[in-house]
Amino acid sequence: MSSDLSSAAITPRTKIVAIIMAVIVVSGVINALVPSAKNNTLASQLLPEVPEATPPNSLSSSWYCVGEPSSSNTTSVVALANASDAKASGTLITSPGSGKSYPIEVPASSYALIGTSHVTNASEISVSTLLSKGEVAAVQQINGPYGQTVSPCTSTTSRHWYFAGGSTKGGHQLFLSLYNPLPTYTIASVSFVTPKGSYVPAGLQGIAVESQHALAIKISNYIHGYSSVAVNVTTRFGRLAASELQISAVSAPPSGSLASGSMDIGKNWYFPMNENAPGSKEQFYLYNPLSTSDKVKVRIDLVKGEAGPFVVEVPSDSEMVLSPDSNWHLPPSDLYSATFNVKKGPGIIVTRGMTAASPAVYRGQSSLTGAELAYRNWLVPVGSFSGGETELLGIQDPGRKSAKVQLYFLQSGKLKRFKTLNAKPGLPVAVTIPYTHPQSPYGLPIVIHASTPVVVEEDLNETNGAGTSPLIGMPLLQFAKLLRHRRH
Repeated sequence: MSSDLSSAAITPRTKIVAIIMAVIVVSGVINALVPSAKNNTLASQLLPEVPEATPPNSLSSSWYCVGEPSSSNTTSVVALANASDAKASGTLITSPGSGKSYPIEVPASSYALIGTSHVTNASEISVSTLLSKGEVAAVQQINGPYGQTVSPCTSTTSRHWYFAGGSTKGGHQLFLSLYNPLPTYTIASVSFVTPKGSYVPAGLQGIAVESQHALAIKISNYIHGYSSVAVNVTTRFGRLAASELQISAVSAPPSGSLASGSMDIGKNWYFPMNENAPGSKEQFYLYNPLSTSDKVKVRIDLVKGEAGPFVVEVPSDSEMVLSPDSNWHLPPSDLYSATFNVKKGPGIIVTRGMTAASPAVYRGQSSLTGAELAYRNWLVPVGSFSGGETELLGIQDPGRKSAKVQLYFLQSGKLKRFKTLNAKPGLPVAVTIPYTHPQSPYGLPIVIHASTPVVVEEDLNETNGAGTSPLIGMPLLQFAKLLRHRRH
């Protein structure tokens, strides 16, 4: 993250860090452990577009990690986790620059790390990896003057991207990055929603994004002084991948958060692990980009009780902000899960924003778009990136039957179970993940297998310095059926 971010509003590709496209060519078919989400009783009839680990019977798959405005002292790492029992190997190609290729390998039931600064001297980089076999998922970590942030990569491009919960007030800066990895150009338009209404800046309509190029847009140059800013990206032609960077210099140390956004509205949004702790401020942003209002049921499940449920109406083309303190009067330091269900209307986007300062245990800010579905199998692609983070796993069972949940490390080609727990309906479960990889500063990928569908969130919190990064896990839609052959 750059300490010099006062450049022009739209910056060329030379300001984008760490864009990765992983194309996985797969041979063989592995039977599913459970039916796909289409047969999931908690799934909607139309599956949302969310990042998913590559099914092992796919012919190909892509991953796009869209970076941020950068400087020479920004580093980036992309983690690829392979949950299958087949090695994924292939070629890494850098662009721009020399376009040289590098061999890359993701071992079975393990992971690989790509440090982009190690493969090219260019200040900007996109990375393509061509792999064979594997059940692979990807996340990226960026470390710079504004601390560490970790964000999931996306497995598809889209005609729409929605970001809720940004801010341009006071010491906050907001950036939008658009990446076009496709062979033809894309035409995109950007609009905003604030507490005072919608805003469609003329300078952000009909933006041309060339093939294999990216743009960084400094939203703060177009819209100022708002504590709540929702962003709507729509393409007139072509498709994009997108991310949003929030930088805050309000408190020391300054911090940044990279968010992946949502490609569509949804009827259900799950947030497994939330806490109303001293020094930590959480808010939920309900963004309705459509022309009809939505009635939303909000359910808050506490470890020692339930708050609500509440019903709110989100007007058309607006963003509503809900706070645990003022709206739900939750007791301090109590862990809770939050569920948002649209009872009437086409759907919304829900994002949780969090800022933490003293006396909170961790420092920084974060933005997390919730999970839309529950699944029986999840993959968390990487744990600690430096050995200096605390890794927490949050599990929410949104159904009516308790779930038996088994946690496995992907290590040395095996699934190594390290914990079994029970998740009661609605109640949040938080697990501190042990750091068991002394030969490397990087934590191991985790596979979560549950007897009934659950939702999984990972939180990586820097113990020294700024950085708090929540991630929704990536669903494993076609996990291997015979786990006993891979358990250890």
